[in-house]
Amino acid sequence: SGKLFGGHCETLMQGVSGTSRSGEKYYYYRCPGTKAKPKRCRKKNVPKDALAEEVCSLALRYILPEDVLRDLVGKLMAYQAELDGPSQDLAAAEKALAKTEKAIGNLLALVEENGATKALAARLASLEDDRDALAAEVALYKAQKKLAFMEDQLLYMLMRYAEPEEGESPQDFRKRVIKCFVSEVWVYDEKLEIYFNLTGEDDEPRRFVF
Repeated sequence: SGKLFGGHCETLMQGVSGTSRSGEKYYYYRCPGTKAKPKRCRKKNVPKDALAEEVCSLALRYILPEDVLRDLVGKLMAYQAELDGPSQDLAAAEKALAKTEKAIGNLLALVEENGATKALAARLASLEDDRDALAAEVALYKAQKKLAFMEDQLLYMLMRYAEPEEGESPQDFRKRVIKCFVSEVWVYDEKLEIYFNLTGEDDEPRRFVF
């Protein structure tokens, strides 16, 4: 849902249901153009479960093999290394925060000794604003560092998508895989085109045609 497009008229397909003569409920996707007047699309309806099973199967085959996941982990580790760049920025922000807090303390001592003036009050308010901004900056840099994962942790998390978890239904497993790894699915009567949430060496989404 929200990822499936009809290849003939390039329209987002809709999930609909129907009932057979025997009373059995069935679900499928259809292009809204097939019901428009005049008819704008010739795409045949697509059975929902069969399509989800096929897309999930292809994701498992081409995106979730261990060698592909290890490559993805390498990219994630490189990205984390980029995020670790703020370490120097964190040290600078902490130093600036300490300096600002010291200036506030000195100014408060001056006020206590000589009394408050309009200029001193304005300077104190400005320093307190700087302190609050620097404190928020320090908190942000620290939060970024806490996001770091070890390589084996990342691989473990990704490998959990390679097979159903204990007690997980086939439908829920397919939904989990598609939600995480599939960006768009384009269906034609004669082929299936899938864009995955991974990029290749050209930084373009990985696209497969089946």
